[in-house]
Amino acid sequence: MVSPSDDDKRRNELLQQLVKRGQGGSRFVKAPSLNAVHALHQRFPHFVEVIDHVLGELALLASSGARPRRLTPLLLLGNPGIGKTRFVHDLATALAVPFTVVPMNTATGGFLLSGLDRSWSGAKPGMVFDMLMNHRCVNPVVLLDELEKAQHDGKYDPLAPMYQLLETSTARRFVDEYVQVPVNAGLITWVATANTIDKLPPAIVSRLRVFEVNTPTPQQMRPVVDGLLQTLRHDAPALSHDVPSEALDRLCQLTPRAAASALSMAAGRAALRARLARQGLIELRVCDFEAGAPPRPRMGFY
Repeated sequence: MVSPSDDDKRRNELLQQLVKRGQGGSRFVKAPSLNAVHALHQRFPHFVEVIDHVLGELALLASSGARPRRLTPLLLLGNPGIGKTRFVHDLATALAVPFTVVPMNTATGGFLLSGLDRSWSGAKPGMVFDMLMNHRCVNPVVLLDELEKAQHDGKYDPLAPMYQLLETSTARRFVDEYVQVPVNAGLITWVATANTIDKLPPAIVSRLRVFEVNTPTPQQMRPVVDGLLQTLRHDAPALSHDVPSEALDRLCQLTPRAAASALSMAAGRAALRARLARQGLIELRVCDFEAGAPPRPRMGFY
């Protein structure tokens, strides 16, 4: 057995105090912002059904006398590259709550979420405990990315803690294997993404509100592309606001992920061209979006 260190004892004492005062004191529940979430319609038109569902739950939470509660756990199903992860990130931003991503394709056991017993070498608390201890906000958003890719070998099931965490009643007294003290994880909002539902345990799916998100149409892609350009200009203010319509049309034929990649590559080519010409303004051209090698640096490149 591994003897608890002074740090372990201090953490347990702190957690005991947290439990005794019922998650009060310095902890708080972030109030929802319907306007910020409603604005997601503009950037994610193919997520309209999901956004409207969340808005309905937020309206209920904002009603007179309503008690704090988490949003219903969600499962977003759809093809790769359509913006599921980006949407969840921006949803958490709109809600102004902490955001954590758990890449389920690399998860090898439930200890990632629920901690590892002290008797094991390298044992430590899980993500749920750490998140609740390190953030004052108790209703963060956690993304279980690529849920269907979690590896099940019969002995170490990465999804095992979720049977408890996805049920509000049991999540309120969630016990981390390392800390062995119950904490209230009942206000965490869980959102999972997956490309297919076939490999998911039915008992997990039954605990999630499932939404099928379609690949955006070219018309729906236009505001998505505008958002990508806005983000890129924020990072690179020298990028011109004038983009050829033909280039925009090409981007609108792609998925959000492919469009972001194509735009980044085109901007890099345009930036190199501007650098070689000693120009401050970066102007995108149609040729920047075509396949082929970018211009080679010449003597005097700086």
